[in-house]
Amino acid sequence: MGYEFFPVNRLQRRILNHLEAHPMDPSYNIVQALRFDGPLDPIHLAALIGETASTRGVLKVDFIGQGRETRMRLADDRRIRVPVETIDAGSASDFDDQLRALALPLVQAPINLNSWPLLRMTVVTDTNCSERNAVLCAVPHIIADVYSFYALIAEVCSLYNAPVSRSDVGVGTAPLGAASYFDLGDDVLRSAGADFDQPTVNASIECLVDRREGGIIKGTRTHAVIGDRKYVDDLARRFRVTPFVLLLAVHMVVISKVTRQRVLTVGIPLANRTKHTRGVFGFFVNTVPLTLSIEPTRQFADLCREADRQLRWLQRHQGVDVSRATGPVNNSFTIWKSAVIPTIAGCTVSEIELDICGLQNQLSCVIREDGGLYRAIYEHVAYFDGLDFGQSYRALIRQAEQNGSVVVGEMGLVDPASARQLYADVNCYQRALDPPVEELAELLERALASRPHKTAVVEGGDTLTYGELDVISRRFAGWLAAEAPESREVAVELPRGIRLVLWAIACVRAGKAYVPVPPGLPDRRRAQILGSLDSPVLVGEVTTGMAEDWAETTKGEPREAASDTPAYLIFTSGSTGEPKGVEVSRSNVVSLVRSVEAAYGRDPSRCWSQLHSQGFDASVFEMLCCILTGATLVVVSDVERSDPALLRGALMKSSVSTLTITPTLFRLLSAEELRHHDKLPLRELTLAAESLDFRILDAWAAKYPLEVVATYNGYGPTEATVYSTIHRITKEDVTAARRDVIGRPLPGLGVALLDPDGQLVPPGVVAELAVTGPSVALGYKGDPALTSQRFVTAPTGERAYKTGDLARLLPSGELEFLGRVDRQFKVRGHRVEPGEIELALASVLGGSQVVVDCRRDGEGRTKLLAYHTSSQDFSRAVVRHRLGDSLPHYMLPDVLVRVDAIPVTASGKADREALFELHRQHGAAAVSLDRKEDMPKSAADLVVGALEDLLEVRGLAEPDALADIGVTSILVPELHARIRDEVGVGIPIAEMFQIRTVGDLIETVQKANGRREL
Repeated sequence: MGYEFFPVNRLQRRILNHLEAHPMDPSYNIVQALRFDGPLDPIHLAALIGETASTRGVLKVDFIGQGRETRMRLADDRRIRVPVETIDAGSASDFDDQLRALALPLVQAPINLNSWPLLRMTVVTDTNCSERNAVLCAVPHIIADVYSFYALIAEVCSLYNAPVSRSDVGVGTAPLGAASYFDLGDDVLRSAGADFDQPTVNASIECLVDRREGGIIKGTRTHAVIGDRKYVDDLARRFRVTPFVLLLAVHMVVISKVTRQRVLTVGIPLANRTKHTRGVFGFFVNTVPLTLSIEPTRQFADLCREADRQLRWLQRHQGVDVSRATGPVNNSFTIWKSAVIPTIAGCTVSEIELDICGLQNQLSCVIREDGGLYRAIYEHVAYFDGLDFGQSYRALIRQAEQNGSVVVGEMGLVDPASARQLYADVNCYQRALDPPVEELAELLERALASRPHKTAVVEGGDTLTYGELDVISRRFAGWLAAEAPESREVAVELPRGIRLVLWAIACVRAGKAYVPVPPGLPDRRRAQILGSLDSPVLVGEVTTGMAEDWAETTKGEPREAASDTPAYLIFTSGSTGEPKGVEVSRSNVVSLVRSVEAAYGRDPSRCWSQLHSQGFDASVFEMLCCILTGATLVVVSDVERSDPALLRGALMKSSVSTLTITPTLFRLLSAEELRHHDKLPLRELTLAAESLDFRILDAWAAKYPLEVVATYNGYGPTEATVYSTIHRITKEDVTAARRDVIGRPLPGLGVALLDPDGQLVPPGVVAELAVTGPSVALGYKGDPALTSQRFVTAPTGERAYKTGDLARLLPSGELEFLGRVDRQFKVRGHRVEPGEIELALASVLGGSQVVVDCRRDGEGRTKLLAYHTSSQDFSRAVVRHRLGDSLPHYMLPDVLVRVDAIPVTASGKADREALFELHRQHGAAAVSLDRKEDMPKSAADLVVGALEDLLEVRGLAEPDALADIGVTSILVPELHARIRDEVGVGIPIAEMFQIRTVGDLIETVQKANGRREL
């Protein structure tokens, strides 16, 4: 057999490079199936296909070599054989299903480019019905653009219908031995590219969710009707563009609103054959980037004209390899104006939709003219799951038709009237509550007076009844009124416990805003909080003693406070380095209590836990909602909270029935709980403050059935008064490993999902979640600009808080949480701005470039990673100390990673995926801020080494708490075994459960060994 060899062109090389890097990627397979219903001779059809295909030079090639040595190899005497397979189908639908199963191996496995033939075709016939036949084809994309499946079948069908000379049908035989596109067309391409000055652009759609496994993009295919063809064509003429350009502009508006990208690049596949390259085999389709600025003030008509101008310019340069200027294009949009529909006399031909396994791009859209309609096929990643492309296209086209001068910002993915009805249905409970008839102080007075002998608060062995709470908090409120009659804010710097509850209640009764200041805050942060307040009263240990000694006869009448004045302030992280004070009104608190009562029911017999930090809004929820509903509050100490065994003991001892806990802490409690046979007296469990993976409830639910212990996923920002939505978790959520479903709005509240221009979006679209209703807070203290930016009027006409969280509406009417619009993280329940950490760390490291990222490890623990470019030597202890002066403990990075430079994406942003890959590959270079460089080779080294190997981390030091670094109760037995085997010391397992820190563990090992050093 004689061979001819030809070089591959640039476009082919891209595919070859990708397949060498990801050899199991099937996304470059083109697999198609046509069904023929009617009289047909399958054996004759198969013979015609083989005979015709064997005349095509491009179908006689394969590829040999690797890398830049790869060449096309052609053998003229190769002959393609097309087999006939039989299917035993009971019906037409059964025939289609079996055909899909037959096609599955072709869909799932890449075609070996080194093994001829590259064309895989099969004729399939039904043994039960001779008039039911099909043609199945698989071909690699690298050759399909030269001679497509449809061109081959059209030629074969013409031959089947009327045997004529092959020169009278089809495209003719490609000359064998012709030069490759790379050789023949290079001069043409160079001249075409002489004036190509396309600026560097980001040619990628930056999706937030991607199904990528081993380099393969996983996705799905959806179909949509775009609209009536005549209607679209008439509108295009009105805008003086082609229908393709009109639909392209609509497509870019849809994707811009869904991905929140203002500057968007869409790949336009163009077949760049010229008269110089006709009849030559090779890869001839280039995807050129068309970039538009989708600004909200831009008229849609102007967007169409700009798209038309750019497309015409790109067509003049369609043969130019622009990849160096644009980077890889991960999306495409094209229109198939006249699909070749082959026919055989007496047969009805239809295309069978096949499943797909891999995608070339995150989004590909092909629009077809189908009779009187425009239809579209979309292949897309998970980010676009649930988006009704057809509905969104039709809505935008209608809005453009109704208002020729409409601007992009006024265009919505759903018609305004339909949107309002949609969200009225979503928020069906919003007006389920009657208007409030009581103010916060009235609710509190009634709660305190109704059950004076009932226990209100428990702290260790101390208790406080409602009667005592009434008397003492009234005394404290009187003291506040007498000592600071004009002050509106009370900064309470006390540890969690009975006294903190007393002062929080006293602030409500005095008509002043309660401002918790957790003891032990860094001096700078404490000063920032206190400095932002207006002449506040500072309550601490000394103040509490003074108020307790204050005589009841001393005059001091609390001032009545309006419902729209602050009840409390919670300070959250700020991107500028300054904490933000959220002012929550008294009416907001009333709304929260009424919503919780409507959702959970009012039950004074409940026993609530209080285990959140006082600087966290959930602590206010635990205190006020518990007291205002007449239940008992159990304060869990910091020591108990840090140890799962002690936490469980505290919950058991106090008979806690209502537990609110973060998923991080729940993991530890759940692992401890599974060691015990008895059960906690829980009736309600709420997981909140962090993204929730329902799978963590798998083992727990076996002991505490979800239908018995009501288990909820709670969601809400501080700016909307703790909780806004709630989801009752079901067994199906856990077994199906559903994503973070946050449910529906609480009774009395509402939600809206907004695109970047503030327009409502339809179900399935990822958009920013806004909360509406009486729970929306007053705003940010002393920052009217930020308040006006985040607290807005929703399209429904209500005041709303834009949360900065991304969500989408599921078909069930529930919300699914999908992360952040910005870069905020949730760390152990606290909302953290990485910008604040970056500013502080850059200052400590002498102004080096710093990027902070957040990742979860294999156990679901949140880790803060700080990448920096500083080359100077620094003491890690000093860095941690200096950071500790300005940042609270939960904002301190877990790991510092030095890099030579911060990699960036094509759009100029820090490439966090590339940074994490550097950290993953070079983990030994990543060190904890607490790393002790001079630690001697001793028991400490062996113990730390055993811990680091167990946890797969580096940089542990003696002060680290075992619970904080991830040593759960379930890991203690394994740690015990490692110390026994690797250190050679036996420690009673019961004693292991009492150890708190790495240092304590080292000391225990040394004592067990009988000397300080091994």
